[in-house]
Amino acid sequence: MASASKTPATATETVVLAKPHTHQGKAFKPGEKLTVTVATANWLRSEGVVEAVAAMPATAQ
Repeated sequence: MASASKTPATATETVVLAKPHTHQGKAFKPGEKLTVTVATANWLRSEGVVEAVAAMPATAQ
């Protein structure tokens, strides 16, 4: 599951790695979380590095 910030200019998203990845020179294992820009999250997703976005449950009104 991913979560996105609310400010469009600096929007970030927390993603969960699906396979090993090196980010900013640091090695991460599958299952670890990273907070990256939305553009980076989309790229990581397209490369299969992070888990797909899970559907968000509807909130009660």
